[in-house]
Amino acid sequence: MSYSNQATETSEPQTRRRVLGPLFRTRIGRATVDFLGSDRGRQLDRYAVRYLGVSMLSIAFTAMQGVSPLTVLLIHSTGQRTGRQRETVMPYFRVDGTAYVIGSAAGASKDPSWVHNLRATPHAQVTLRRRRIDVTAREVSGGSPERTKVWDAAVAIAPSYAVFQGMTERALPVIALEGALDS
Repeated sequence: MSYSNQATETSEPQTRRRVLGPLFRTRIGRATVDFLGSDRGRQLDRYAVRYLGVSMLSIAFTAMQGVSPLTVLLIHSTGQRTGRQRETVMPYFRVDGTAYVIGSAAGASKDPSWVHNLRATPHAQVTLRRRRIDVTAREVSGGSPERTKVWDAAVAIAPSYAVFQGMTERALPVIALEGALDS
């Protein structure tokens, strides 16, 4: 079994975590995180992922948690009800060469809207490393060996998923992104 999140493979994230973790726990750091979580901040974060390949919100969140920053992609999906283009920044995990995302919604009682959008229209695009790529989303069924393997890998890299799962009755959806995503 091989799984990875590219950001965990260098010592730079460890240095960044030591420096940024305490910073984001200060009043100014907390205000920065609050801004990044606002509509305007998420818009700025989508721009950063699209054109720079990094998520400021992911860096801030993981630094506060004391874990290595997660690599992210930008999901371009079609809104289930509106039919409009939607964009969502998501951390992703590679397990045996396939990219996966998890619909945690920080432990909310309902699945995030991007999961509903991908269930309704599985053909989507992602922006990864500043390239837009066509993908097909497939929800990994609960209890399958594939889901267990992906879940274990995700929790090993980002323990907050186990916390989020404990906060809700629903099983957090695991979505495979199949397509031309290279290693």
